[in-house]
Amino acid sequence: MDTTTIAAITAAAAFFGGTVVYFFTRDVQSDLIIYDDDLRAMGLLRERDKVAEIFLMKNEDKRISFAKDQYAKAEDAKEVYDEDMQELEAAIERLNNSLNPIIESISSQGSQGQEEIMSQTKFTRPFMKLTDHLAQLSMKLNAYALECSKSRFFENVKQGYGKDTVIENMVEKSDGQTVVVTKFDPFLKAQMKSMELKMDTQEKIHERFLSEK
Repeated sequence: MDTTTIAAITAAAAFFGGTVVYFFTRDVQSDLIIYDDDLRAMGLLRERDKVAEIFLMKNEDKRISFAKDQYAKAEDAKEVYDEDMQELEAAIERLNNSLNPIIESISSQGSQGQEEIMSQTKFTRPFMKLTDHLAQLSMKLNAYALECSKSRFFENVKQGYGKDTVIENMVEKSDGQTVVVTKFDPFLKAQMKSMELKMDTQEKIHERFLSEK
């Protein structure tokens, strides 16, 4: 064979060999990627950029070091949200309690007009502030839950567990949903129920005064 033929054969062999290596490597890498279904089940879909390809890090020491750093950040964020929620909780309780005498005062008014004046001047603003605080608390709870999921995920990774084990540890087998329970859930539900009762009370106040006319 002449030099040109040998060169062509060599180039072809290199091309096909490289193609085989590429497809083989691609399949192996795809098995290491965490896809959206699993990210969603772990509560980490919003953290795709930090989580999805973490097991593509070939150097285990670097992967564990990265996980330790992210774990520490998540724990710090949890502390901040925890303090914020405690402050909101205290403010919500104060506002909630302050509305009780206002409702009693509104109920004691002698006419619809007086009731409407008292409602607008005494009840509406603190009630709107209460609903705003509850919305803020709900937002903080969501953010806190995300940090909980991140903390648990990176805790698993820094222990040296592989992809499948981490996902299994993160996801509840029975329904595939993220297991995140915070101590603020009962408080939030109780405050929401109290707010519903206050709204119902305000409606009844209107009905009673209207019925007297």
